[in-house]
Amino acid sequence: MTDVGPFVSRRRSGVTFAVLMVSSLVLVGLNPSPGHVGLLAMVQAGIGSVSRWVVDTAAAVGELGRSRAEVQTLRAELERVEQRLRRAARLEAENRGLRELLNLSRAVPASIPAEVIGRDPGNLFQTVTINRGRRHGVQVDDTVVASAGGFQALVGKIESVSSSTSMVRPILDSSSYVAARLERTEHDGLIEGDPAGRRLIMRWVDAIAAGDLAAGDLVITSGLRSLYPRGIYIGRTVEQRTGEDRSSIVLIVQPLVEFGRLDYVVVLDTAERPDG
Repeated sequence: MTDVGPFVSRRRSGVTFAVLMVSSLVLVGLNPSPGHVGLLAMVQAGIGSVSRWVVDTAAAVGELGRSRAEVQTLRAELERVEQRLRRAARLEAENRGLRELLNLSRAVPASIPAEVIGRDPGNLFQTVTINRGRRHGVQVDDTVVASAGGFQALVGKIESVSSSTSMVRPILDSSSYVAARLERTEHDGLIEGDPAGRRLIMRWVDAIAAGDLAAGDLVITSGLRSLYPRGIYIGRTVEQRTGEDRSSIVLIVQPLVEFGRLDYVVVLDTAERPDG
């Protein structure tokens, strides 16, 4: 500090000049000439820009947070709506099945309506369990049908019976055989189950029928030497093949019943079967 005084004294003119220059610059910045931007204005403008950016950024972050919250709320509401729609669709499907079951029961008075309560997990088409048994009047070999596309369609037969449940052997099972007939042309044959293809095989159809066949011909039970009553719909023809000999042809039949979606069936009373 003791050296500052001699230094200023020796360089009085230079210090004075420097002070005057700094003062001039400050004055120019505070009072810019027309057409020029002052230093203070530039600083203020910079500070203002930074402030606006900070404010705008904070506002944008806040708006983004609100938007995300709204999106989450909308997603939750959409999920609730979808759940209600799925529930409504299930209820509608159940109601439709029950209406069909009721209509089928009315059409066949001597019958026992039942619900499918189980399927063989190892083979979808091997056995089906229904919630009606011996105490409801179900007997072994009773015919089981279901409503399918407006038809009374064949499901299979009762394989075994307990007090309150029964096992149904579907016609798609490979051990199943059904005496069948082409409804339009009245040609007979024997239907076997083919679970691997989820279709039926109608064998021993007279080769003469080949020229009369059309895709989609309905196949019904013939009632000939069979457990099943006559006239129950089975399915529609989808393909024709050459038989094991020249005297017969083989037909591939698509069953009317969708076994994978089977929920309700009707067991026909044995005593009410028409004679074959």
